[in-house]
Amino acid sequence: MKMRLIGRLQNSMPMELKIQVERNHQAKELVLYAEDCQYPLLRKSKGNYILLALFFGASAILFCFFIIIWIGHLEELQVFHSSGQRTIRSLENKEEEGQLTKVNRSFLDDLQYNLCHSPDEPILGLEGFVPTGFKLQQTHILIIPGEITPNISGKITLNATRSTSLYCEQADCRFGAFNRLNPKLKVFQEKIKSDKRFQKEFESNVANDLACHNELSPLGIQRMVSLGEFVKDVYLKDLKLESSLIQPKHIKLSRNEESITAKSSLAFLFGLLSEGHLRKFNTSVVSRNLCSEKHGMSHVDCNCPGLYRTEQNFRQQLFHGLKKGDNSNIPMTVLHQILSNSCLYPNFSCFVQNGLEGFAIVKELIKNENAFYEKLSNDIGFVDFVNVYLYPFMNNLIQTFRHADYVFEKLFLRFVDESFMFYMLNVLKLPKITWPRPGSRIVFELYKKSGQVFQPYYVRILFNGANVSKFVPLCDIHSESGLCRLKNFAELLHFKTSTKKNLHSAYQSYC
Repeated sequence: MKMRLIGRLQNSMPMELKIQVERNHQAKELVLYAEDCQYPLLRKSKGNYILLALFFGASAILFCFFIIIWIGHLEELQVFHSSGQRTIRSLENKEEEGQLTKVNRSFLDDLQYNLCHSPDEPILGLEGFVPTGFKLQQTHILIIPGEITPNISGKITLNATRSTSLYCEQADCRFGAFNRLNPKLKVFQEKIKSDKRFQKEFESNVANDLACHNELSPLGIQRMVSLGEFVKDVYLKDLKLESSLIQPKHIKLSRNEESITAKSSLAFLFGLLSEGHLRKFNTSVVSRNLCSEKHGMSHVDCNCPGLYRTEQNFRQQLFHGLKKGDNSNIPMTVLHQILSNSCLYPNFSCFVQNGLEGFAIVKELIKNENAFYEKLSNDIGFVDFVNVYLYPFMNNLIQTFRHADYVFEKLFLRFVDESFMFYMLNVLKLPKITWPRPGSRIVFELYKKSGQVFQPYYVRILFNGANVSKFVPLCDIHSESGLCRLKNFAELLHFKTSTKKNLHSAYQSYC
């Protein structure tokens, strides 16, 4: 039996040594272990001292490197404040109500920071964007449209007021979109309103008391992206849609008077929309009239209907123009300018007859037809070919004029979109219908009969100069004017939507 002692015990090194003996049956030897509270039991050799020195040296280097990284990290975690820059460390124990926002996040728990964004930092491809200090009630963003609008298309309004809500409507280019909801979207809206996850997520990103120049910090931007992804997940789950169909044509983000503007809107859309559906642009002004030359957006391809004009915006322009002159004799130049700036479809031009003789005061436009229009819009819903701009003039003009005190005696609506013309001619059952040749146009002449109690609307439809109104049922074709009640024309459109399959297949064969 052999005895081995680990280490050398020196008489000059007093210590308490406790020897443990254990038998190793294979090696036939005993191993001794020492337990010392003050000194390790080491073999005194030059190699051990070198290893010990290297160990402590490496530890010191790593510690210094960690300190340098931590100092740099603190410098990066600066927040922009109305009174200057402050670090996260200075905000840990200081609460400034009305300026700082508490946000749930994994890496900065229980800290407060400002969501105000430094205007010098470009984000989401907005290099060249020159932010200003203006405030908007709403921000409209251009979305890349397909040739055919997707079956599900909506307007999303995010209100970050005390009562957070998500509001979805049908696109503005559809009849009844301003006040009534498709059943699917209505159910979706109610689910979102009652979803506490959404409310918590939104309130943690955009504070009610956000006091800055409508810009967000990089952290705030990322939160808006996450919010868009969250809404998309709920959207897809509740409506059972494919991501390719999530392509809203009109998106409005609003926050009362302190609404967030382009950067935060784009961040939200970046998370909400599928890749390729968001059109990025550089501009110094964000306005309702994104496509107007006045605001520097003439270079943007604005061939998506109902996108950059709203009922409220149109009414404001209309009333503003009416205030410039006598109500009974509105200048033609003012009216023409209002219409040319407010048409909802770029290929849709509207103009007033040159021989206009004044205006009649109307308290409630098309009063006797309101009930029918409401029923009509509720019955239509989302059908496949509504995307070729069904009821564009009824939706975007009559619905608007209902709120106006003064309207025209006559109004021309001219369309040059070939797909719309083909659809309308199919509805009218024009004999030997072919795909409209380039340069074709269809014109709707909209009339209001003055001197009557309800002042109903009449319409005359011209295709390349030929009167095709006679194909409308109940149209008074024996009248020299060839006018039809607009209500009868709407009934025809409604009837045709109930047999949409045959028409839709014919439309697809041409497209």
